[in-house]
Amino acid sequence: MKMATDPLFLKSRSLRHLLVASLCVVFKDILPTYKIRLPTEQELKQKVKKETKRLWRFEEILLKNFEKYVLLLQTILQGKLEFSLQPI
Repeated sequence: MKMATDPLFLKSRSLRHLLVASLCVVFKDILPTYKIRLPTEQELKQKVKKETKRLWRFEEILLKNFEKYVLLLQTILQGKLEFSLQPI
């Protein structure tokens, strides 16, 4: 996701297309089929197994990165990035 702020990325339409397509495939493969949500304050206070904590952490990171991906898509679709006709 850091690549999205790289000047080369901002100028290269083909790079943007590759990044968006690649991330789409990755998220499609790793997103679970069940609804992901962050644990509540009460759930965080409860004693849980290490595996549950690990799963919560994984899901939290997954949600944050998916949110960044969606924001990147919105930015591209709204035309806020500089689009050049010629890739570098």
